[in-house]
Amino acid sequence: MALSLLVVSLLFIGDEIEPNTASSEAIPSEVMSSASTTLAYRPSVLEVETRPHQKRLCVKGLLVPKHSLNIRARVAGQVLELPEYALEGAMISRGQLLAKIDDREYRRDVLEARSQLMQAQLNHGEDVDKVRIKRDEWKSVATKRPGDRALNIPQTKASNLRLQSAENGLAVAERRFSDTRIDAPYDLLLVKRFIENGQRVEAGTELFEARSVENHIVVELTEQQFSQLAEDWKQQTLGYEDLSGTRRSHAVFRSGGHYLDAKSRKYRVYLEPESQSHASGSYVYINLPAGSFETSLTVPESSLSRDGHIWSVSPDNRLQKHKATILDTLQKRFVIAAPSSNTHFRIIRYPLARLTEGEKVEAATVQGANAG
Repeated sequence: MALSLLVVSLLFIGDEIEPNTASSEAIPSEVMSSASTTLAYRPSVLEVETRPHQKRLCVKGLLVPKHSLNIRARVAGQVLELPEYALEGAMISRGQLLAKIDDREYRRDVLEARSQLMQAQLNHGEDVDKVRIKRDEWKSVATKRPGDRALNIPQTKASNLRLQSAENGLAVAERRFSDTRIDAPYDLLLVKRFIENGQRVEAGTELFEARSVENHIVVELTEQQFSQLAEDWKQQTLGYEDLSGTRRSHAVFRSGGHYLDAKSRKYRVYLEPESQSHASGSYVYINLPAGSFETSLTVPESSLSRDGHIWSVSPDNRLQKHKATILDTLQKRFVIAAPSSNTHFRIIRYPLARLTEGEKVEAATVQGANAG
C-alpha cells in the first residue's frame, strides 16, 4: 500500500515540473525574444491626396404648383354643359372644355354688332365719296381751296368715329360670346368644383379652383446661408432628392433672391425642376453650391481626435499632429483644409488618445480612400 502511494506521488510531481511546450509555441517569437522590449505602435493609415472641393449647402425645398387660380365666369347665363370628366382631382389638358354657358343671347349681340358695323362702313364710304365729288366740283369753278365744311369733311370724320365704335362693339360682342365657353388655360389639376349642370351663374361667379400640373421648387434661405452661396450658383445645375434619398433629380435657377422678406427675414428662391417626377407638396433636399477650396483633404470622421486634431505619418515614419480646420461635412467624412503645402498625406484612421509627436511608428497602409 505504501509503495503504491509513493509511485502516484512521483508521477504527480513529474507532471507538475514538466515544461508546457504547447504554451511556449503559442507565444509570438517577437514577444518571447525579450520581455523588456516595448512593442512599436502600428497605426493603420490612409493615403490621401489634396484636391479642390466645392462645398455644398444642403437646404430643404418645397414643390408647389407654378400657378394656382380660381376660374370664374366672365358672363352671366345658365350652365348648359358640364363634362363628366370635370371632377375634383381630374387632370385637364390645355384647351379642354370645362363648362359651357348658354350663348344664344351673346350670339344675337354679335349679329347686331356686325349689322351696325356694316351700316357704319356704308355711311362712312358715302361720306368719303361726297368729299371726293365736292373737291372735284370746286376745282372746276374756284381758284382757291374751299373750307372743310364745304367739302363735307366734318361729316366724314364723324362717320369715321362711328365706324371705329362699331368695330370695337363687334370685338366686345365676339369676346363675350367666346367667354360662354370655359376652357383650361394650360394643363391643370382640378382641386374643387363649385357649379352643377343647369345652374345659373353671374359674371364673377367662382366655377373651379385649379392648379397647374407643373411644379417649381421654393427654397427659403437665411441671410447667413444666402451669403455663403457661390457667385455663379445661379448658372449651375442643382441636384436634389426626396427626404428618403432614393429619388434624385436636377433643377436650375428660375427667379427670386432679390430681396429679404421683412417678416421671415429670409430670401425666397424659385427653382425649375428638369422633370416632374416628384408630387406637389413634397419636400426635397437641395444641394446649393457654396464656397470652393483649392486644396483640401477628405478624411473619415474616425480620424478626428477629441481635441480636434488629425495625426499623420511622415515619410520617415514619425507621428505628425495637425489642427483640423473643417470646411465641409459629408456622410461619415470631413473635408478639412490641407494642413501644409504637401499634396500627399498618410492619415491615421483611429488615433489613440495619447500620442507623442515625432514618435517613430510602423504604419500599415489601408487600401481605399473611404476605408474606415
